[in-house]
Amino acid sequence: MAAERAQERAAAISKMHASTAQRTLTMKELLEQSSAAPITFFKPKVINWHHIEPGKVPHKDQTELFVPILREDFEIAEDDEAGLIVEVQSDFLLSGVHVAVKNRHTGQMVEFEQRDDTNRMVLRRMVPGPYELIVYTHEGVTNIGSTKGGKIDSFDLVLQMSVRLLRLADQAHAAEAKVPVEILDTPHSGGGQGEQPHSLATPVVVTEGELRCLKHYQPLPQSLEAYHIAGAIDITETFYITTKAYLSHEMSFTPREGQDALRVLLIKSNSKIAVFEESGRRLVAQSRPLDNAKGQLLIAQNLEVGTNYTIVLEFSEQVGGLDGETAVECDHFVVAVTTWDSKRRCTEATGHDDTDLLVTRPDSDPQVATVPIKMKREKRELRIAGTDPVDLEITVDFSDTLYMPVVSLKAHADELQAATSTEGSNDEEAEAVADGRRAFAPATVDSTKKRSTTYFFTELPAGSYVLKLR
Repeated sequence: MAAERAQERAAAISKMHASTAQRTLTMKELLEQSSAAPITFFKPKVINWHHIEPGKVPHKDQTELFVPILREDFEIAEDDEAGLIVEVQSDFLLSGVHVAVKNRHTGQMVEFEQRDDTNRMVLRRMVPGPYELIVYTHEGVTNIGSTKGGKIDSFDLVLQMSVRLLRLADQAHAAEAKVPVEILDTPHSGGGQGEQPHSLATPVVVTEGELRCLKHYQPLPQSLEAYHIAGAIDITETFYITTKAYLSHEMSFTPREGQDALRVLLIKSNSKIAVFEESGRRLVAQSRPLDNAKGQLLIAQNLEVGTNYTIVLEFSEQVGGLDGETAVECDHFVVAVTTWDSKRRCTEATGHDDTDLLVTRPDSDPQVATVPIKMKREKRELRIAGTDPVDLEITVDFSDTLYMPVVSLKAHADELQAATSTEGSNDEEAEAVADGRRAFAPATVDSTKKRSTTYFFTELPAGSYVLKLR
């Protein structure tokens, strides 16, 4: 990341949250208030960056880099059957937030795997006793030098956090399980305040099947507001649904200043995306299929800032499923949502046109090229050296553009022959059939990484190919 971009992003975070977000947060507030919507938490200059300078030893002890953000004690009563769901959305440059729960009697620590900028912990049932919720991050080591605006030494932290109690119940007993839990706020010894008035927190009630889904994937959100951490929305997450029947899910979205374009990617067959104005239900944009209809891509531009929109995800009934039947396994899929300032990005899109032949050899270093898409399709010649069949991985990084290009690979000799044989022909159907025979389909397409798609081809013969971006 360039130093200027890092400072721009840090300034945007500070401008958005410095005056409005909470700077202190308690377990009581999280349990009472975050069940409906996450709480935004802000700490200025909490993440220090240690510079690696010429001639200095770059080693740092790990204990020096540990930064506690939140440490809150709580206790599960003897008569309570409760679990816990903790979710943290963070987006501050290259750092990440970690969540852990520690049993204060045994010292046992539970910590789940972190995603790009989301950390979720789902505990089915907590043994009665005292616990500590720990949210922490690490300081960074960087070689980013000084900029016109000065040296980068630290960054602000902003996160959105929710803590919800969890109860398991089947469908027949769901109403009973939703009885609110009494929260007692007892200060530490020596505080002199005594026990505070109690309050209530409504637990999340799930079935055993839904709990299995929650541990690995996220439920689809009702709103995208929680993802406006640094102004722009930029998420790539795996979500789930628990039905094989037709399902229509709506998410509310309100564009902010400088974010007038929207890209939504849904990697799931038998699906569709549409965007409507909330008032009047006017259709603004709808998706087109990707990768032989294995996914859907929607791009909407020139959205009105401050206007409320509804993003609709539609899932058709799965083949072999019965209407209303609950899925045996989690039906999970990737959804990526990005907002953009299309005008500014177009201005920045100056030419970096790499027109050289792409040559790759088995076990060679990756070949890197920048390709501006000026037309509906761009072509590059790709040559695979050697004699034996190879596996080929192509990663398309579209982090600097709203447009999401799709890759196809075709044999070069057949491409030239087909172009000659069909010259002057109006038989589009025959040309399409021939075009399909020349194509090599990827074995896998991975869209789980932010702002990029990776295509993996297997058993490709050595020779020349045409790489198409469209």
